[in-house]
Amino acid sequence: MPQRRAARKSKTGSEEGDFERNLDLPMDLIRAVAANPNQYPDRFIAIPLRLVPKILTEERIRLLEVLRSEGPFNTVQEAADAVGRDVTRVSRDLKELVVVGLATAERHGRAKRIEALNVPILLA
Repeated sequence: MPQRRAARKSKTGSEEGDFERNLDLPMDLIRAVAANPNQYPDRFIAIPLRLVPKILTEERIRLLEVLRSEGPFNTVQEAADAVGRDVTRVSRDLKELVVVGLATAERHGRAKRIEALNVPILLA
């Protein structure tokens, strides 16, 4: 009797077979923007609906709100104090927001200028 190989799961919990299906989402979006460029802003961030809860947690949304209203900040510690959270967790959340394109963290000497970007989010 042949052995079946179990599908491996990635860090996000999806199976490797989902990789090809995940490529369809950005390609469909690219086609839609190319077909109707006037319906979309010049720059936006597309987030698949199923990833919204992982990317936009309550803590990250609150961090973005504070960055927009009280920022920019010169250190992660300043941002952590402003949201009343541990600096390690704020640093981790900030890294995710930078990767997604919702915030920037530019180093200036020993300081790191942290600010939220005003970019529309398209849920795909």
